[in-house]
Amino acid sequence: MKTPHHIFLFSVFVIIGSIFVPPSFSEAATTSLQNTELSTTTPISFPPDQFFLGKIIKIESHLDSSEIMGGELKTATVTLFPGNDAKVTIEYGGDFANQSPSQLHEGDYAIVMKTQPGGETSYYLVDRLRLPGIIVVVLFFLAVVGSLGGRRGLGAILGLAISILIIVFGIVPAILSGYNPFLIGFIGTGLIACLSLYLAHGYNSRTTTALWSTLITLAIAFCLSLFSVWGVGLFGLGSEEARILSLNLENAINLQGLLIIAIVIGTLGVLDDTTINQTHIVHELAEVNPNLTRKELYLRSLKIGREHIASLVNTLFLAYIGAFLPLFIALSLAAEPLWITLNREVIAEEIIRSIMGSIALVLAVPISSFLAARSINKHNLTHSEQHER
Repeated sequence: MKTPHHIFLFSVFVIIGSIFVPPSFSEAATTSLQNTELSTTTPISFPPDQFFLGKIIKIESHLDSSEIMGGELKTATVTLFPGNDAKVTIEYGGDFANQSPSQLHEGDYAIVMKTQPGGETSYYLVDRLRLPGIIVVVLFFLAVVGSLGGRRGLGAILGLAISILIIVFGIVPAILSGYNPFLIGFIGTGLIACLSLYLAHGYNSRTTTALWSTLITLAIAFCLSLFSVWGVGLFGLGSEEARILSLNLENAINLQGLLIIAIVIGTLGVLDDTTINQTHIVHELAEVNPNLTRKELYLRSLKIGREHIASLVNTLFLAYIGAFLPLFIALSLAAEPLWITLNREVIAEEIIRSIMGSIALVLAVPISSFLAARSINKHNLTHSEQHER
């Protein structure tokens, strides 16, 4: 099979071309929130908030706060870094007793926010510091993948890092700048698939076949997600974060498009595994028995792929259910029928998300099996397989 230089050239061409695509503010659920009077009013300017690292030196409880419905009020003495080791006193708790800052103890590190509305300085405990623990877990993950996965594991880690960079510094800024989220999402996921597959699995014909299978399945999943979101009547307002975005009058964001992008990106995370596995199955079958026809290779690999589908669909649904299980329990406690709960947008979004991901998985098996079987060259099979390994 030809080397996949054309894949990279095509990706670069599409990315460069997208830069010149004019921003497109498609109609979204946020459009109705724009108000001409608000947009022409000069906003009040306040100094920007500042954030510090703080160490809890002392915590005192208020003796007269037992009747507060939210919980006990507390006062913390905090040393700020940087800030010339300045000490400040911060009151917290009360209505926010169940939030993270209320679970602090003396000696803990926390994030402190300094605000100056109207010229008056105030300090707030934002959250406990978790970054050191997160770094330890990430390093452990890298050590496990690097030691057991070898060169391919390190390539997968590099691909993951680049994927995150594309999302954080590519897709997100482009959407905030007003570019069409559908176009940005399709280009971004295609680029992530291209880079992550080649970095993790090598630059060879198998990976190229898996890449084309992934891109074709992504295109189908994109179209299905688009029609499903519109057909069900989802506006992308199913989460608290989305509702906050809907109040942003400076940057009109198409929340429907954002929801579709999230569905496709989530689907991409499991597509790579399916397409790579099916492609390798076809090549292994052809190497073991070169007398198999392309049709026989396709049918045999499809039979194996069906077993893979059953386990992956179950895994995908359980992953999505586990992600929003606390929310589903909270909604179940409300005095409303089950069909009302299932009709809520926050639940409907997760249902569509999991179903679209499962459909993409099912379609990826025959697509990748077919393309892999078509790419088999009987005369050069043994030589090419040995070279790629």
